[in-house]
Amino acid sequence: MENIWKHVLLEGEYPKRARVVADIPWDAIGTLPQGAKHSIYQELMHLISWHKVILSGSEELYREWMSGERFPRELVPADPSAWDARVAEYLGDLWSLAEKANTIDLDAEIGPGTTFGDVFMAMSAHNAYHIGKIVALRQQLECWPEEEKS
Repeated sequence: MENIWKHVLLEGEYPKRARVVADIPWDAIGTLPQGAKHSIYQELMHLISWHKVILSGSEELYREWMSGERFPRELVPADPSAWDARVAEYLGDLWSLAEKANTIDLDAEIGPGTTFGDVFMAMSAHNAYHIGKIVALRQQLECWPEEEKS
């Protein structure tokens, strides 16, 4: 079971997360294609902010996140180095989440009828949804790499 979280959060079932956020042209990061509600940057920042809530385990941070803005208003970071830092933060958080899932008791209840395992499974589904949105945005913006030949 040790590698299942690495598989779920970083590598399996759909493109590796590092590939999803790699080599995106600067002008695409903050672009809103027709019909899109959020930019690639906003989607990534949304994931990062949620990961911070899960990693902290803080009920207060959770309440703040639930009651506040869940996506940044800015469509794009200040500059390419800020984007690179956010990508590194996102990938680092995924590794930290996989490690945390492997070191805590996933069957332990954190609330009535809710376990750490429930939280991690919900987070995995949430991640898959937003990573899918980033892939779809990249496809709309014609900056998704061609499929690799096997």
